[in-house]
Amino acid sequence: MNPAEFAAEAVLVSASGVLSPGPLFFANIIYGSKMGITAGIRIAYGHTMVELLIIVLAFGLFAFSYLFLNNEDLKIIS
Repeated sequence: MNPAEFAAEAVLVSASGVLSPGPLFFANIIYGSKMGITAGIRIAYGHTMVELLIIVLAFGLFAFSYLFLNNEDLKIIS
């Protein structure tokens, strides 16, 4: 999988999460009613850190994928 395919897949998965409310949505409602505006800022910051971690891990996997001669090893690791 090249970076463009990964990006397209990430956009599709993210869109499916946005279109159907999940745990983050309900956490926003609960903490927002208790803590006010600071809850939204904290949740957005935490969510951004997780997204950045996933991007860093993905680029690391792409960078070291040349070490594997066949894709089977890469599938096992990922």
